[in-house]
Amino acid sequence: MDQVQAALTHHGIWVVLGLVLASGAGLPLPAPPVLLAAGVLAGAGRLSLTAVLAGSLLALLATDLLWYQLGRWRGRSILGLLCRISLEPDSCVQRTEDLFSRYRGGALLVSKFLPGLKTAAPPLAGLIEMPLGEFALYGGGGSLLWAAAFVVPGYFFSERIARAAPVGNWVAAAALAAFAAWLGWKILQRRRYLRIGRVTPDELFAQQEAGHAVLVVDLRHPNAIESKVRGALQMTPDELRGRAAELPRDREVVLYCGCPNEGSAAQMALLLRARGFRSARPLLGGIDAWRARGYPVDPPSGTIEGI
Repeated sequence: MDQVQAALTHHGIWVVLGLVLASGAGLPLPAPPVLLAAGVLAGAGRLSLTAVLAGSLLALLATDLLWYQLGRWRGRSILGLLCRISLEPDSCVQRTEDLFSRYRGGALLVSKFLPGLKTAAPPLAGLIEMPLGEFALYGGGGSLLWAAAFVVPGYFFSERIARAAPVGNWVAAAALAAFAAWLGWKILQRRRYLRIGRVTPDELFAQQEAGHAVLVVDLRHPNAIESKVRGALQMTPDELRGRAAELPRDREVVLYCGCPNEGSAAQMALLLRARGFRSARPLLGGIDAWRARGYPVDPPSGTIEGI
């Protein structure tokens, strides 16, 4: 904490703006400790509280608007890029789509507090063509709440934090070690998801045409489904976790979602394998790859009772 405060004392608000901008761009940088330290310095009269909050808001809003416009322009390719530079599993897109389908603008208010969702939310808002004014209102409100959650406690408890400086150094060291452990875990988790074997649309179509009993599961939220792979069941990841025991274990299971790199599908495939299913694999490219090959699709429908 002392080193952070020293940097802020010498370079002021520019350190805050730089790290918040980098964090908003999707880089895995620990902006919260910097915001907390900025709040401590503001409480001691060495920085302006208004400048810290306003600067953080503008920095986050600038990066959010950039990702929003890129989402409108390039759609899911931008989500794929963000998932490649983010340390969160690619299933962050699936969770963000679920939140948007349920709460729309309200999802932007909380997305900054949820790892992975803060990265995917702005381009997804652009992808679904959320009105710019609505996006700026809710996105700006969420950014201000997120920044204030770290700055304001530092401001009000600046004296106590300053008196506990030696303890703070140990806390900062522990936080750094925890961040390094989290970073390593996320890297291993991503590699595990990417290593799992995929089934291609051509292979799945050939199996269906040959009459093989393949169980296909669409993991997208119902509100996000316009069409689905022929014969697919609709089950969200939460539903699949709760009802996996009802699925036949002697059939091959193919899963797909709406997230880049089949993140949620890979996660659920690993879960089914751990629960004793003979074979569970993600569909390479998901519904987009299936439709691009011109293979048959069904309208939204299908329940587990229809197996």
